[in-house]
Amino acid sequence: DDGYEDFGSLDHPCNGALHGYKGSLYEGGHRVPFIARWPGKIKAGSECGELITLLDMAASFAALTGVQLSAEAAPDSFNVLPALLDQPHAKPARETFIAHTGGTKGPFGVRNGPWKLVMGTGGYGSGKRADKSAGPQLFNLAEDLAEAKDLAAEHPEIVQQLKDLVTSQRDAGRTRP
Repeated sequence: DDGYEDFGSLDHPCNGALHGYKGSLYEGGHRVPFIARWPGKIKAGSECGELITLLDMAASFAALTGVQLSAEAAPDSFNVLPALLDQPHAKPARETFIAHTGGTKGPFGVRNGPWKLVMGTGGYGSGKRADKSAGPQLFNLAEDLAEAKDLAAEHPEIVQQLKDLVTSQRDAGRTRP
């Protein structure tokens, strides 16, 4: 499931260094481990740092069973088996992830490579009510997994690229070509 719920007065940080709680656009709101066990296929104790979501299981299971997904089926699902099976692949199966709170109108968050853009406040679980009118926040997750340093003012070109990405994928109604 999504990140831990904010119970208010815990003696330990449920999400470690991650910012936000369940329901927020921050990493603490949705970053959780994905554990896979497949003796003889997935090496025991191995780790994969690629971005995957539960949505990707539809395309992955289809590929595993030799089923061809129609263009309409699972429009946001990517086959992540090569990553899970440690097979050579030129690029990650999933390069972006878009999350939102407050329905299809946002606010939205998008991750692309190391970059994460939160457009508006983080919503429920961030300690603030979802507000899509708040300014964008940009984080480099490779250097700042805790989302402590907002880089939006330093990288307006990346902010615009990520906003355009959200708009194009939202308008297309899908992320898988």
